[in-house]
Amino acid sequence: MTFPDGTSVEVVPTENNRYKLTGSRMPGVTMEVYQNGKDFVINVLEDKNGYFEGSALARPCAQHPKGEGFNSCFKREWGEFCDGFIGCVAQATNPLPVAAAISLHCATC
Repeated sequence: MTFPDGTSVEVVPTENNRYKLTGSRMPGVTMEVYQNGKDFVINVLEDKNGYFEGSALARPCAQHPKGEGFNSCFKREWGEFCDGFIGCVAQATNPLPVAAAISLHCATC
């Protein structure tokens, strides 16, 4: 994926449904991301700059109201997706992939 400023992030599938992230957007840093249940685990494999330490746990479902259904989740996430220029452009020009990603997220949570 290349960003407007010319930097990039490369996502490389590895074994066991894990993905390695590296690129000029994060120079000197290589991370591994995988899903464990509803959580995403982020392992820092290499950090030449000393920015990160060890691993982190991302919980994308943690901010959801308890007992939130799919419909209310989708409406909320769709509205929040367009919170900046990039999100609004992505939503306006690629509504189907954005809707699919939001649907997957809401179905998982």
